Amino acid sequence: MNHPRICPIVTPERQQAFEQAATLAGDLDTTPTICGYYGRACYQMNSPEGANRCLCYGCPLKAHCADDERRTAHDIP
Repeated sequence: MNHPRICPIVTPERQQAFEQAATLAGDLDTTPTICGYYGRACYQMNSPEGANRCLCYGCPLKAHCADDERRTAHDIP
């Protein structure tokens, strides 16, 4: 079984899914703040080391990607 990494990999697909989930959740701001800038792409996008910068601490996109990796590792839809 694959185990999730400590720092998840952020991909364009995961960021898009994160933004869609924010919209469906009824968030007033449908473009979430990523990397401290409104509507910017993640600075660690597709980085093999994952979202491991200080700026990533507490990032909701990082948490979303970590959850996605856990679901994938355990074959949870």
